[in-house]
Amino acid sequence: MVQCLVCGSRTPRNVTIEGICPGCYARLELSQCRRCGRVGRKVGFHGDVCYRCARNCEVCGEPAERRNPLPLTEFSRKVELCRKCKDNARKILADRRELAEILWKADQPKLANEILSDDERTPSLSQEVPGMLSYAKQPEHAFSNRRRIRIKPGRFFRKVLKCDLDDKSLKDLVNRIVGESEGIGEPMIFRGRELMKAYQMFYTGGLTSCMTGNDADKMQLLADNPDKVAVALFGESDPIARVLLWNCEGGLKAYDRVYADRLSSAEEKYKEAVKCWAEENGYVSAYNTNSRFEVELKADLEGLFPYLDSFCYVIGDSHDTVVLTNDPGHPDGIHSFKLRDTQGNVVYVCEACEEEEPAEYGEHGNESYLCRSCEDMVECENCGRRTDDPLRVCLRNPSEEVWCPSCVDSYAFECEHCTDRYEYRVSVEVLDEDGNDFLACERCAERYSFECYECGSRFVREMAIDCDDGTYCRSCFEKLAKRCEKCGEPHMDDGVLCYD
Repeated sequence: MVQCLVCGSRTPRNVTIEGICPGCYARLELSQCRRCGRVGRKVGFHGDVCYRCARNCEVCGEPAERRNPLPLTEFSRKVELCRKCKDNARKILADRRELAEILWKADQPKLANEILSDDERTPSLSQEVPGMLSYAKQPEHAFSNRRRIRIKPGRFFRKVLKCDLDDKSLKDLVNRIVGESEGIGEPMIFRGRELMKAYQMFYTGGLTSCMTGNDADKMQLLADNPDKVAVALFGESDPIARVLLWNCEGGLKAYDRVYADRLSSAEEKYKEAVKCWAEENGYVSAYNTNSRFEVELKADLEGLFPYLDSFCYVIGDSHDTVVLTNDPGHPDGIHSFKLRDTQGNVVYVCEACEEEEPAEYGEHGNESYLCRSCEDMVECENCGRRTDDPLRVCLRNPSEEVWCPSCVDSYAFECEHCTDRYEYRVSVEVLDEDGNDFLACERCAERYSFECYECGSRFVREMAIDCDDGTYCRSCFEKLAKRCEKCGEPHMDDGVLCYD
């Protein structure tokens, strides 16, 4: 029990506020400052902050700068900050805007708007640790670097924002955030002969490939076109990533597959950082994309060819140039050959089965190529595919075509009478004595079936009933016929007696 400082009554300690009993606290209209804990009359308070604290910085307690407050367009509530903390607050808000821009680039506008409107936690990129985020658990800690919580991006989106992104989308988003926030500096760009020298320098390490070191001479095609292709190397002393940059037809700029140091634990981060740099500089990805790009290169057709990841499809060539594209489904059709051989040759593509065979340029011609297996096959005259089991099919006009078994199963039938194969367009449906239907060719249908004069359906000859006005099926005859009053037999004559 303690004695109230106002009325002197004894009150349990756990219900007093700064030594004042609840009755006096309410009667005198007192309030407790949320910053310093002092108790005073409400008339001297600014909200839940006393007048003295209201004139001090919310973060460090130093006298607040009364002029030029934080604009309410960036932060929804008015805050009192000193000049130093105000500068830090502007940095935090700028980092929040940068985080939102990254989310917009990653096609996540919903998350971006949620970040910008969250003035309770004020999430942003971390100022202390690149690749991390920071947020405030309490609204009053929004601009205090000492009290803000640093957290990994993936954990923040899963645990704090509770977003419903799938694992792959979240991983791509995290790599993009880390790549843009960390950055790997400006690249060194090499063209022409310098491009080949750049590839020759990778003898060992995580950036080696089938076109580096002693195999760099296979990059001669790219070195001969300095106005069309260049390589960008990232890393100040030891290169950590590289990417080919292409100047394509129509003034388009594209970047190829990104290679990063595969021996480094930060390989994926490096790749994402390179992609961010390329997109910021006006390049569009040509690797594993639906966008189509074309580039025409001067070429020594008797020399070696590089292994290319994106622009590997050859859609045109002359005596000294080749036209490359990244689109395997180009309108010019299946490509006769492509640049996908590690030994410096071209890879011929069979136009029938798309089987690939490395060979020297021009060995199998430049227009079309058939592998050894497809050369002995027959081309289906319906679908164009080649088959080793050709089947003859009769058409509507008196001619035949050779079809593959697949087309025969889908678009042809076998006549029940003559057992020849015909396309479905010449089929005739015939009903047998049990009411089951089957298909016959037009010639057999005329010979072995008839068309009912009443219902128009075709039936086998055994079901025909010939009358003076036409031939009827049994069902229609029994429905329309009259009974002879003398002999009782059905007839189709006009009188009451049959003809006999």
